[in-house]
Amino acid sequence: MGTTDLRQLLESLCNNSDWRYAVFWKLRHGSPMILTWEDGCFDCPKPREPLQTISSDAYCNGGNDLVSSLCDASASNANSGGHQIELVMADMSYLQYPLGEGVVGEVACTGDQFWLSINNMFSCEMSTNLVPEKIAEPKNWNSFHWQFPEEWLLQFASGIKTILLVPVLPHGVLQLGSFEEIAEDIQKVAYIKGRFNDLHSNRENAALKRDFKAQSTLISCPVEHLNATSAISTRPSEK
Repeated sequence: MGTTDLRQLLESLCNNSDWRYAVFWKLRHGSPMILTWEDGCFDCPKPREPLQTISSDAYCNGGNDLVSSLCDASASNANSGGHQIELVMADMSYLQYPLGEGVVGEVACTGDQFWLSINNMFSCEMSTNLVPEKIAEPKNWNSFHWQFPEEWLLQFASGIKTILLVPVLPHGVLQLGSFEEIAEDIQKVAYIKGRFNDLHSNRENAALKRDFKAQSTLISCPVEHLNATSAISTRPSEK
């Protein structure tokens, strides 16, 4: 799968849809196996008045190669937070997930999709089996952030209402976010998987699956890892 093909896929998932960003976490087949940011795309909300020389789409290819759409901050704040999404993408580009740890690592390990909407999150009405049933409705935001991935708090603050993680094994995990409440739909998940799998040859898939199976069988994926130490940041520390 070429870089251009991946970008075109991510772009197509955002264009003319409710999804505002799409990210591919690539599973690195080493020891240990780890998921890292491979590429990302976001669709910047359109301002009320046209802004010249601004593209509506932006791509991110690694933490050191973030190409922003340069959305005007004030216009973005008035139009669903385009500038905030740019910050969200920049923040995500530094994250890494060991296989079986954190929400992205869990999805890669179990092979189960993870669909989360913010309303269901607060009411704890989620059908996914990745969220422990013992989690009670949070009393306040301070207690709530311990129950879900801390790195997603910036996304919720920017206006994201739905997050979807789709395993595309043995290659990695696709992550999509939306400003809208999107009802869980298995057909949408199947469509996204199919679009991604179309980019790969059967021979390539077979070789990677053998490697993935050999290494993943050595890893247990307890649900408790969902909330604890959910991601490793490679962002350079400020001096």
